[in-house]
Amino acid sequence: MSATAWIWFVMGALSIVILLSAHVWMQDFGIRMNWWKWTLMVIWYGFLNFTLALPMTLVGEGESFAALRIFFLLVVVAVILGVGFWRLIAAGRKPSSR
Repeated sequence: MSATAWIWFVMGALSIVILLSAHVWMQDFGIRMNWWKWTLMVIWYGFLNFTLALPMTLVGEGESFAALRIFFLLVVVAVILGVGFWRLIAAGRKPSSR
């Protein structure tokens, strides 16, 4: 199995663990989730995976400089969307009992 195949195998395995444990994480944070909050989370997680997949594809095509530029652009967009989505999702949060 090539190195690229192992990367995608590990990303897939981590995605399963993350998606299966997301409900428990939200309960630990005291956040009540509904369908649109789950949709925002899935969209952001998909964008995060795209943020990694596109530059890796460009590196494979021999376009390392373009891969680096698009990676940094997408990371900035992913962070901004992540912070915005988190603030929106956590807005109706129950007070912490800690």
